[in-house]
Amino acid sequence: MSYCFQKLISDDLVDISLQGEKKYKEREFMKSLLIATLVFATSFAFANTEDRLEKLESEINALKETLVKQDEARAGIQVGDEIYGLGAGASKVYRLSPGVSLGGYGEIVWRTYGGDSTKTADTDVYRFIPYIGYKFNDNLVFNAELEFEHGSTSASGKVVVEFAYLDHLIHPLFNVRVGHVLAPVGLINQLHEPIYFPMVDRPSVERYIIPSTWSENGILLHGENETLRYSFGFMTAPKAENFKSKDWVRSGRQSGSKATNSDHLAVARFDYFLGSHGFVGVSGAYGSTNQSNAALGDATLGLVDLHAALNFGHTEINLLTTQGTMTDTDKILAQTSELVGKKVEGSYVTLKHNIMPYINSGTDQKLKLFAHYEVMDLHKEVIEGQTKDKTLDQELTSVGLNYHIDPKTVLKYEYQIKSDETGKDYTASKFGVGFVF
Repeated sequence: MSYCFQKLISDDLVDISLQGEKKYKEREFMKSLLIATLVFATSFAFANTEDRLEKLESEINALKETLVKQDEARAGIQVGDEIYGLGAGASKVYRLSPGVSLGGYGEIVWRTYGGDSTKTADTDVYRFIPYIGYKFNDNLVFNAELEFEHGSTSASGKVVVEFAYLDHLIHPLFNVRVGHVLAPVGLINQLHEPIYFPMVDRPSVERYIIPSTWSENGILLHGENETLRYSFGFMTAPKAENFKSKDWVRSGRQSGSKATNSDHLAVARFDYFLGSHGFVGVSGAYGSTNQSNAALGDATLGLVDLHAALNFGHTEINLLTTQGTMTDTDKILAQTSELVGKKVEGSYVTLKHNIMPYINSGTDQKLKLFAHYEVMDLHKEVIEGQTKDKTLDQELTSVGLNYHIDPKTVLKYEYQIKSDETGKDYTASKFGVGFVF
């Protein structure tokens, strides 16, 4: 009995031992399975986190690149940044990411006069111009220019909306601009920031024949690529009842201010690019200007110009020749007592040469010597039986220099001689400060 009891106990101990070893193996298996699961889950989580980090890093880099480009676009106003024919400052909004754009330009001048001139020496906060734009998206832009002239409205100064329009950018070669727009004529009307012309004042031909700055309410189709640029459209015509002998159609500009809108001008421009050497082109306007005043007849305006802006290394040449015609000037004379030219014409050439590379080749500053010559006759033809005003047949020569401390600024000095067909000579010394941002 004792043996049997011992045997039973021994067998039970063996069973217990075997069961314990089985449980131990089960526990070890479960432990190994748990460890493997944790390792797999951790590896998957780490891999997923690494992908997320890489994606986040890529997004941060893209954002940095966008911000850098936007900062460069805001700061980097350079000659050569023109878009759709507008100046570097005026086209700033096109280069930025969607959102608000602020820019502008300004001119301050000092003048003294001599020769047969009766003018008194003066100084003037000639212009201060804010540009305000908003890019809704890559296909829709609002752009505006506000002009403050002559420092104060209490001293013959004025505030003008120079342009304010929506531009629907459909394709580089086909876009639609609607609102208060600049007439796409001449060299100065769209590129009127002071870094683009070396004289203190704009050329007379583009003030009195092409009445820069010239803007009216209208619509333009426009586009450009590496080879060509064009604009075509319609805008409110000037008002013939306000035309003057001394400045042809300039005083008739309505500038979108409660403008009579019975007559419209067709305006057009075509430029051909010569690679890095600039461009050549033609532009013009045509249409009736009586604005529902039947006593003025049709008073039809015709204007055309040929122009070129050329670059050859350190040398720049601007050329323009223009001719204008006006019908029914006899009726204008009868109604307003102003002898407006039936035919007007003018031309100019401007030569600029940067001599800074000969002085200091290691700087980005520029020192440009310039010479400018123009002729203009606002009474090239008048109605039969009337006498031409010889003071309106003028010749003008200017020489001077421009110092660009920065591409966005310019200090100007100009000495000018002007003569007319009466034999009088007028001289002027002018100094100007200009900037764009």
